[in-house]
Amino acid sequence: MKKIIEIVAIILGSIAYSQVGINTEEPNSNTLLHISEKLDPTDTSSEVQSKGIIIPRLTEEQRDGMTTTYLDNGLLIYNTTENSFNYWDSTKQEWRSLPAGEVPDKATFEDIDCSGIEVKGTYHVGDELTSSNYLIIPLNVKTDGEYTVIARTTNGYNFFTSGTFLDSGEYTLRVPGQGTPKHKQLNDVITISVNGIPCTATVNVRSIIPRKKVLHAEVTAGYGYSAWDQASRNMMDAPINFGTTDESKINTEGFDHYKRVNTASTLETALKAIDKPDIVIYGYGFSLTAAANNALVDYLNQGGVVILFAETTIVEDLMEKIFNNTAIGYQAHAPSGGLYQLSNDNDVILNGPFGDIRGKIWGDDGTGIYLSNLPAGDITAYSGSTALNTTTSYSAGVSMFKHNTLNLFWVGDGGFIASGNIESGIPTSNINNPFATNSDYKPVIRPSYGAAGNGYYLGSTNVVNSILFANVLAWALDRAEYNGINTTP
Repeated sequence: MKKIIEIVAIILGSIAYSQVGINTEEPNSNTLLHISEKLDPTDTSSEVQSKGIIIPRLTEEQRDGMTTTYLDNGLLIYNTTENSFNYWDSTKQEWRSLPAGEVPDKATFEDIDCSGIEVKGTYHVGDELTSSNYLIIPLNVKTDGEYTVIARTTNGYNFFTSGTFLDSGEYTLRVPGQGTPKHKQLNDVITISVNGIPCTATVNVRSIIPRKKVLHAEVTAGYGYSAWDQASRNMMDAPINFGTTDESKINTEGFDHYKRVNTASTLETALKAIDKPDIVIYGYGFSLTAAANNALVDYLNQGGVVILFAETTIVEDLMEKIFNNTAIGYQAHAPSGGLYQLSNDNDVILNGPFGDIRGKIWGDDGTGIYLSNLPAGDITAYSGSTALNTTTSYSAGVSMFKHNTLNLFWVGDGGFIASGNIESGIPTSNINNPFATNSDYKPVIRPSYGAAGNGYYLGSTNVVNSILFANVLAWALDRAEYNGINTTP
């Protein structure tokens, strides 16, 4: 008992110095604990005590009953089952025996090209990594030997592999992933160590947006005005655009096109229902009554998402209610097949996942409208009042905008996403149906569009209506999921 008390006293008395010496008053400066064979390690004549140290002796079964984590890396015991020292290797998540013989050499490498590291697979919040999630690391092995690759994130998943290179040369190493991403994260940093040589890589951890209910409002089906049918609907439903595959541009379960309404009263009823839509797409068609406008304003104020392709006079009343401003004006503008240049705003609408269309041109389906006296601080205006292909001068105004706080996008053209009666491809008219997709239903530039005028020839211009609509849908999904009327805290 006396010796135990003496040792405890030595330890407690040494805490202030951050070192402990047992059988010595001068512990080695590189140690936290120094158990010496003699009182003065520097005195060659000092008496040597022929004694050792005994660490905990456990059977293999007792050892395996311990709960160990990465914090226990280096934990040492003596395994009485195999009569050898064991230590806990947290990188390999296993007990390892101290080798009785020569320790294998570690492999060495020429300079590692961190830019050549590839991150494979798709990473979704809450989805455990599978065999499709791994790193590809190109290595030029200088000398053979053992290797250990550890790649860590702070987001719930990591990568690990180890082994032996039997010869020098060029190798492509596959490092499997494990764990489950916890948070949506753009450019999630992966810190990589290859035998202690550091590298970094990044990965985008995406979340799959659940299926969203879409209410379509239009007076006439068959032209794709509200994306209820035809090419615009097929673009929405194509997994290559909106889906859960690795190739999907936007990761989402898609859209539930649960209802189409063709009157102001049925629109009002749908907006006031307990089970409200996540997104409303209004296309060319019926006039909006004052009651329907009130329902739209209430829906927007509750977080609803509205994509409005509207050119009727009642739009003026709706905008006055939205902005609480009776000075907002409405004006039709020509020509049929007008061409309008987009601004250079660098945001999700003009520079979104489906393409950068800043400064490009959109085409009006027939004729449309513009609004004046909109409060500039409340909106992001994307196009103005006067078409490129007309010599008529119109007063200042806005023909396309996104509200800066409400989930509202508006274009003064009811047929902005019209494709006629085609499921995909390029419509034939030069002044109608400005929406186009390819055979895979991907949004593409619509060629050969626009009326003649002001130096433009008939059908001489490429327009980007479908690419813009796809970017708007991506924005709408994000808003509906994270800041929408049905978003849960």
